[in-house]
Amino acid sequence: MNSFARIDEKYAWEGYEEVEEKEVQKVAEAKLPSRFGDFRIIGFENNIDLKEHVAIVHGEIEHVENVLLRLHSECLTGDVLGSLRCDCRDQLETSLKNVEKQKPE
Repeated sequence: MNSFARIDEKYAWEGYEEVEEKEVQKVAEAKLPSRFGDFRIIGFENNIDLKEHVAIVHGEIEHVENVLLRLHSECLTGDVLGSLRCDCRDQLETSLKNVEKQKPE
């Protein structure tokens, strides 16, 4: 387990130099065709706790204001398995439909 210490809003891991660069770095990108439209999925990793994050993008969003997006928590049982104990999958599907409809021009 890596231990880290907070130093003036910057982080350092034991045995590593202080982190001064971007806190989130793009690590992968792929096309993601789906029943909701054609998206791009972009993988990111943050250099504070090394957790992964993804952005699902529809259309070109660089230099575009007011981009519709969904911040979604990970819910394996709801999103993948369709659990009836939550509505996470329904929320995700509705969001993807809305993002596809409001594609930036």
